Amino acid sequence: MEWYVYISDRNSGIGAHNIFDHYRFVQDCKDALKKYGSDKAGFVEEIEKALFYYYWGKYEWETVISEFSSNPKPKELKIDVYDQVMLNRERFAEYVWEHRAEIKSL
Repeated sequence: MEWYVYISDRNSGIGAHNIFDHYRFVQDCKDALKKYGSDKAGFVEEIEKALFYYYWGKYEWETVISEFSSNPKPKELKIDVYDQVMLNRERFAEYVWEHRAEIKSL
């Protein structure tokens, strides 16, 4: 499974990261699938809780977005992985629900 977000790494700079490469997050997805089975709403809610736990507000998952401007103090926005996924919340929910069979095999 693949769902990419941007992250900033001190060593390699800004790059893409697949959220399903996070072992504990994937384990929580599997647990949610076992717990909720055919209950889509419960399954998605549990995965969103796991996203929040692992990816929200942690320095290593935050990236600063800055406007391209000649302004000496351009506006900046700090965004983490959780926020990036929630920008497309409905699409993400559909994606994980449609690929729940793949989650079992991760």
